[in-house]
Amino acid sequence: MVEVIVGTTIGDPSPARKTWMLPKALLSHHSDFFRRACNSEFKEGIENRVYLPQDDPVEFDQFIEWMFLRKVKKFPSYRTIHLEVCAYIFADKIVADKYANYIMRLMHRRVAEMDRYGPDCFSIGFDTIKMVMDNTLKGSPLRSFFSDVLVKYWWKKRIIKRKPNEKSLWNQLFREDEDLRNHLIYNLGNDKTKEATYSLEKYLIPKKERHSGATTPPDAVSHDGSFRNYEEWGEPAFLGPDWFSDKCLQCQKPYV
Repeated sequence: MVEVIVGTTIGDPSPARKTWMLPKALLSHHSDFFRRACNSEFKEGIENRVYLPQDDPVEFDQFIEWMFLRKVKKFPSYRTIHLEVCAYIFADKIVADKYANYIMRLMHRRVAEMDRYGPDCFSIGFDTIKMVMDNTLKGSPLRSFFSDVLVKYWWKKRIIKRKPNEKSLWNQLFREDEDLRNHLIYNLGNDKTKEATYSLEKYLIPKKERHSGATTPPDAVSHDGSFRNYEEWGEPAFLGPDWFSDKCLQCQKPYV
């Protein structure tokens, strides 16, 4: 088991600190960050304790919910996509690619529904775009996705909320982010480009080739780590010794 401590009681405002005891193999399977931290000779690996003082316990709670149930009940959030963006940024930080792809599929579907149901589904404001650009690097799927969304819906003010008092903020953002500015200017009048760059596959993180390791009892998991019939076994109240194995439960190869 590994102890994960998220949040801090220092500062105001700040999220409350929360602690979890979780199977090391489960975290290691779904997050490269935890795989490296829990299986290293550094302090985290020796003490079996990982501390994330700058993160929100709510976001980690959502990640745990997804690990066990393959869904997050709060998603999709009502009339905003901000919650999903925060979750994706956290997934990117802990290198949880499958979780990030789960969130991306939700966001992509919701944006696509704008054309079908209109902007009453939700809208995208400056704060959301700013958060994405501040927390991603060039080449990030999240950055690419919202850059393309900005192009597609720039003239639809009910979808991209450009408030009059935020004009200077948008101008400053475009001055600071040359790539975003050029992407918007080059593609705004190019309908063919806008449609061609809106494929979901463009924004998904490719699957990595490595041994998956042990995560769940053999009747609930396939060899690649994907859950089967998780609706039937629900909350993980049945934790047993198989959860703490250092080997794959099917092929018995050691976890790497």
